[in-house]
Amino acid sequence: MPSQLPSDAATRAVELARTLHDHYATYHDHKESMAYAGFTAYLGIVGAALFTDSWPPSGAHAKELGIGATVVFWIAVLIYLKFQLLRRRWAALRQAGCERLLARWVAKEPSPDDLRLATTKSRAPVSTWLLVTDWLVARKDAVRAVDTDQSVYPQVFVDEWVKRELDGTSAIRHERLILLTGWVLFIALLCRSAGP
Repeated sequence: MPSQLPSDAATRAVELARTLHDHYATYHDHKESMAYAGFTAYLGIVGAALFTDSWPPSGAHAKELGIGATVVFWIAVLIYLKFQLLRRRWAALRQAGCERLLARWVAKEPSPDDLRLATTKSRAPVSTWLLVTDWLVARKDAVRAVDTDQSVYPQVFVDEWVKRELDGTSAIRHERLILLTGWVLFIALLCRSAGP
């Protein structure tokens, strides 16, 4: 078996990595923009409610309505934010893996072993407990970059993405900051709504 790939195969491999990198970068940026836009709107609405004299509303059952509105609003915002941020985190893992492959292939062209089709290695599913706690504070193990059972990618891509899962990216730190701020704002508004 030759130790080097024909140059056209190596070129195709590099082009695939570059195309995937650019695709995931665009997708990551889109999800980041959507999450930040939603969070900014939430911040503005909660800030206005906290610093206005007209919240909580007055009248019969005002306290209950204020608490209910606060909880429903935060649940809706949290679902939206997690939808965007989980996909952003997934794209960040994929983008980082492709970037590392491209950097590696600058010095050395892909080998035949790099590009053999990934072998299926079953992994235990992400636990329900981990998925639930991920909604409170982002957990690194809650997002997988690749499904190893159904991969159509070369083994080197799968290996690199799995490594990124273990190492993580800065996307999780940003997600944790956004979630923490969101929970603090929710609790502050809840206290204001339940107050005298």
